[in-house]
Amino acid sequence: MTPTSRQALPHTRSRRAANNNFQKLTKTLHQKLTKLCLEYDTQVYFLAYRNGRFSGFVSANEAGQPWLPPGQETLVGLTHY
Repeated sequence: MTPTSRQALPHTRSRRAANNNFQKLTKTLHQKLTKLCLEYDTQVYFLAYRNGRFSGFVSANEAGQPWLPPGQETLVGLTHY
């Protein structure tokens, strides 16, 4: 092994571990958001951006279509969060 490949190996492992942790957390979050929607009649739109990729969750409306969140103007106008 060359010195360069020895240094790259720990970086590769840590990157793989970070990716695995992100995937596990995303899967858990998806399950919890699904439960939130089903048990509490809640509409959820979640979007995450990591490493040039989008990952998201969109609940369905009554018709079974993806729910669209309110626009930015509506959100800015809200007094309660």
